[in-house]
Amino acid sequence: MSGPAGSDQLRTVQLRAVPVALSHRVRERHLTLTRELALVDAADQPDHVARRLLQLSEELNDRYGRFAAAPRALVEDAWTRDVSSVDLTYDVPAEVADAAERLDALLDEVDRYCASGELVTMTTPPDELAYRRWALQQFVAQIRDGAEPTPWRGDATSTSGHALAATATRSTATGGVVAVDDDLDLEGAAVLRTAIAEHLERGVTDLTIDLAGCEFVDSVGISLLLTTWERLRDLGGTLRVVNPRATVERTFHHGGVLELLVGS
Repeated sequence: MSGPAGSDQLRTVQLRAVPVALSHRVRERHLTLTRELALVDAADQPDHVARRLLQLSEELNDRYGRFAAAPRALVEDAWTRDVSSVDLTYDVPAEVADAAERLDALLDEVDRYCASGELVTMTTPPDELAYRRWALQQFVAQIRDGAEPTPWRGDATSTSGHALAATATRSTATGGVVAVDDDLDLEGAAVLRTAIAEHLERGVTDLTIDLAGCEFVDSVGISLLLTTWERLRDLGGTLRVVNPRATVERTFHHGGVLELLVGS
């Protein structure tokens, strides 16, 4: 890529009917994800996916951050004023179209990494994924093809999709408790992951997971608990799993993690 472009080389991209709450949530999730990936990258064996996303994010911010500053400020202002949607205009270098495609492909790879249970951060929810695809494709289509802006028409509502109740019952400056009241399977682990991530965002380093209401834990749930244990350990904190039922305790025992999770 070339260096910063002059004003005569800029292309205008318009994002119309941008859903403010959803856009704000997408940005907050991206910040959470990059913070966790930075922690992974700082470990003894940094993951290539984490490093590549961090490097790309830094590159995009260095090259194009100034072009996004005003639209981003507009979204945040609309968020504070509880405005539902805004139209945004970006004047950007033409090579932003290539960068948008690179970013979308890499975020897909990161989602697969999240789904593996290696991160606390959950995979991108369907509404946020649809928004990301739409926004990045608008840059590609308008810059390369001269296409007219296509307003956002997606579902801007938040979806859960699982009946798991994973609720913080206590939170202090460094400590918190999450009560799990359903199975820790693929869907249940995703909901618990969200609750854990919210605690980490608030600076919690000592976390207790109460499994009194949980009857079943599969490999995905165990992977999430182990990942969380490692993250908190790296932060100088602790994870305690309390009140496991007999069936769950047997699962932990057979998986060789009973002493680590429950006895720690």
